[in-house]
Amino acid sequence: MAISSGFSPVAEEDERRAAEILGAELGPGVHFSLSRELGRIGQLARENATIINAALRDLATAIVESFAKSLAEVSLTAPFFLSQNDGTLMDVDLARAYPVATFASGPTNSMRGAAFLSGLGDCAVVDVGGTTADVGVLAGGFPREAAGESEAAGTRTNFLIPDVLSLGIGGGSLVSADGETAPLGRLPAHRGGAGRRW
Repeated sequence: MAISSGFSPVAEEDERRAAEILGAELGPGVHFSLSRELGRIGQLARENATIINAALRDLATAIVESFAKSLAEVSLTAPFFLSQNDGTLMDVDLARAYPVATFASGPTNSMRGAAFLSGLGDCAVVDVGGTTADVGVLAGGFPREAAGESEAAGTRTNFLIPDVLSLGIGGGSLVSADGETAPLGRLPAHRGGAGRRW
């Protein structure tokens, strides 16, 4: 259940009361996502973030339980945390309640790892994956946050995400010397004169 009301980041009473009423009517087992807990000022974008979070709650629970089961199967008893999109960690209860906070956490993991391994707190980091190269900036050891609204699958939201530029070139990309591109597996073995290989 997603609940959003106007100005809730500064006046949370309406959302809290709505959750209490609906919880009493619907009974136990219903998850509530309150917009005041997820977004900033800007009602439509905050409402969208809340709806996305509510839609992901069951999936997040299943994923967290699968991870916990896998860790138990290999007798790993270390504390279990997931990464957030701001470069910090969250425990499993927060991950179940706020799955939207894990959006774009892949690049932030790389950025935080780069800060740790290099000892640099302020630098640019390029994370080359299979399909994209993600470029981000560390500020004080943490990923710089994107300013203003963000988008998730073309939908305006306003939860925090890292300021990352994704370029459509990665480890699985093929690039020619003259800038021509083709889908993987469609490039000829060679082109032009001797020594010009794709």
